Amino acid sequence: GVTVGVEPLQTSECNFLNKLEEARRLVAAVNHAAIRLTADVFHMLRAEESPDAIRKAGALVAHVHLAEKRTRSAPAVDGDDFRPWIAALKDAGFQGLISLECGWDDPALQLPKAIASLREQAAALD
Repeated sequence: GVTVGVEPLQTSECNFLNKLEEARRLVAAVNHAAIRLTADVFHMLRAEESPDAIRKAGALVAHVHLAEKRTRSAPAVDGDDFRPWIAALKDAGFQGLISLECGWDDPALQLPKAIASLREQAAALD
């Protein structure tokens, strides 16, 4: 009953599986229902990987992490545009959960702003 989400990390943190496309090929080769992908948009931004990698990975994406590129901050701190990423998730038919894996200076203040920003960006795509 456990799903493993293989998560590529930026090159400054890891020297193996640095892009979602690399991890997608590995997960596809393993071909096991319990082995899937975690698409971490922060790492994808740092690797200059396109949202199209999410579209290509499609149903293999089981979970998503979000944080802004410059300092791994919460959405709405620097104002990063996540619409291309949200659109890719929608196009891929993603139905899973999204975690805000980021640094927090004041979660009570930042979390409502982050959620509101992501909801506004998602609504702009409808």
